[in-house]
Amino acid sequence: SFCTLLVHTPMPPKHPYGVTAHTLDFEAKVDELAKLVRNFVEHKSGFGEEHVKSRTLQNILKQFDIDHLGWLDHNEFAKTLDYMNIQSTADERVALFERYDMDGNGKLTFKEMADNVFGVAGCPFGNPEARAVVKKVVDKMKARYGDTGVRGFTKGFSTMDRDRSGSISKEELFNGLQRYGVQVTLADVDVLVKHFDRHGDGQVDLTDFLRALRGHMKTKRKELVAQAYKILDRNGDQTVTLGELSQAFSADQHPAVLKGQKTVEEVMRDFAASWDKSGDGVITWEEFLDYYHDLSANIENDQYFELM
Repeated sequence: SFCTLLVHTPMPPKHPYGVTAHTLDFEAKVDELAKLVRNFVEHKSGFGEEHVKSRTLQNILKQFDIDHLGWLDHNEFAKTLDYMNIQSTADERVALFERYDMDGNGKLTFKEMADNVFGVAGCPFGNPEARAVVKKVVDKMKARYGDTGVRGFTKGFSTMDRDRSGSISKEELFNGLQRYGVQVTLADVDVLVKHFDRHGDGQVDLTDFLRALRGHMKTKRKELVAQAYKILDRNGDQTVTLGELSQAFSADQHPAVLKGQKTVEEVMRDFAASWDKSGDGVITWEEFLDYYHDLSANIENDQYFELM
């Protein structure tokens, strides 16, 4: 192996919500949750106008914003669903949260959720037509590039946003897919533009599109990644330095070190580069999770993911 692993990641405790494996109709189940949320608010508002329903929902959300920050975290969101008497698994709740959390920052603002529940803002993850084309793209990536397909693909596509506007044109999307050997039709691209055009300017929102390619990461897998990171992060400051990494991994017997081609530190820096997107020699929790989120998108089997 690249380095000798000196740590072992234990299995996480059973999640209180009873995490279940995804099935082919997982997204359909999340669709149903979204409908239940909408139906609850419609009844609560007396079937008022859209702005009345939106205000009703925002007032409900405020009740569960315990720290009064103007947004909900995952735990507060789960309590909101409990209040609505909506039963679901942990994975389904997380998937619904991520649909509403349009900027993907883990903070669900009242406006984000209200706009999505009542169709003010598009929610591509909740549309079966968009999901079908995204699945087609992901399946082709898996067939061509294997387990690392999504990671390499997302990196490549990010570089296409030359003006850093956060979006790309229909032509850039089509040509980019062709360049990476992902053959799709113009009709497929039209669907993607239709559902990932957040601003109505004919441009595909790159963040939304790449998030859709990666898909939802199971709660159990996130717990495994968090436990692994906790072992590496010796002082608990949410960063892993090369020094901390060296305490968990040994590169003394790496071929390049034995041949005198590289120092132990150089090998460790190369090793860290898989996670260290910024290249600053420090692996943040976000970078670590991001790496395994990309891998997770291509791995169906939970046991295989655990081994990685």
